[in-house]
Order: sequence, then structure tokens, then C-alpha cells
Amino acid sequence: MYANEGVFRNALVPGSVRHGGDLWRISREGPTQIDNLSALVRHLVLLHSDGSLDDQAFSGLLKYAAALFVEAEAGKCLNQVLNEIAS
Repeated sequence: MYANEGVFRNALVPGSVRHGGDLWRISREGPTQIDNLSALVRHLVLLHSDGSLDDQAFSGLLKYAAALFVEAEAGKCLNQVLNEIAS
């Protein structure tokens, strides 16, 4: 588990996360999961390029972010199927 696990989870699911003084609010009308993943990857690349993250941490955080994205998308698809079955 990573020290900032909660920050990355909040970036990919409904909630909020602080980034450079701005507060991103995520809602149904707001950014999509892929938008959030893209923004997070851009931020991780920036941290890696300026030396704040070493290769191992960068790789681990990218894998973790991708796993959270896949989990959220799979859950969304599963909920849609279950709702269709229930209707």
C-alpha cells in the first residue's frame, strides 16, 4: 500500500482531491473517469520528470492508478448489466 493511496483513489472515484491549490469536484456532470486518469498520469509524469518520484514509485503508482480505473469501469459496466436484468 502507498502512503498517498487515498489521494489517488479520490482522483478516480466521486469525491474531491487537492491539486495545485485547485479543488476538483467530480460529479456525474464533471470529468469522466478517463479524464481523471489522464490528469493523474500527466501529474505523475511531471513528478517523475522533476525527480520527485523514482522509477519504482512511478511505475507502482501508474499500475495502481490503472487498476483503480479498470475497477471503476468494470463496476460501472456490471451495475448497468444488473440494472438491465432487474428491469
